[in-house]
Amino acid sequence: MLCFMRLYALSADGVIRKLPLLWLAIFTIASIFLLRGTVGSFSMIKSGLFTMANITSAIIAEIIGFLYLIGGIQKMNKK
Repeated sequence: MLCFMRLYALSADGVIRKLPLLWLAIFTIASIFLLRGTVGSFSMIKSGLFTMANITSAIIAEIIGFLYLIGGIQKMNKK
């Protein structure tokens, strides 16, 4: 799965050839990561368990999601 995400990021940046459904895939990947971070955060709030591993994974998922989203928007605006 991670290889798939990397390939689409490289394709959007123009390093490799354009892959099918490029922009749909980029924004889907961003949505998945943002959803993962949001659900993780709400899960921690609901359960009251704020372990370092849970906090870190939620924050990293949100950061990756925002980077894919910002990068996708910037690349689409350049085209």
